[in-house]
Amino acid sequence: MPKGFLVSPTAQTSAKQSLRFSTRAVDASIFLLTRQLNLIMVNIMNIFYANIALLLCNVTVFVMCLIARAHVSSASKALDELDWEQTASLTGDMATVKKSIQKLNNRLNGMEAKDPYTVLESLRAQANVQPITQHTQIKRTGG
Repeated sequence: MPKGFLVSPTAQTSAKQSLRFSTRAVDASIFLLTRQLNLIMVNIMNIFYANIALLLCNVTVFVMCLIARAHVSSASKALDELDWEQTASLTGDMATVKKSIQKLNNRLNGMEAKDPYTVLESLRAQANVQPITQHTQIKRTGG
């Protein structure tokens, strides 16, 4: 056998130890790489779900803008078709109704406006009346 193929037993054990060390290092590096990939995938998934949530919010806002636009367009059409003379007459009618409601409420609450001279006369009449005092005697009996 040639000399190059013969390996001493100490060289074999050191080769086995270095092989073990290298497999441990490879295993550790694979573990660290998979852990980092896992964290990256989790971050990507979080970003994915955040993007979906933002997309849903944007769609909701867009729909609300469409609804607001529809309301504004219907209001502008109603204002274009509005007869301003009718509006003025309705405003006057509403003022009349408001005054009559206020008068009715004043009557119901007893707050109808009175002549101030009659109020003063009634106060003078009440001032002339003196309160009646009652003197009752309490008898104490018992012990």
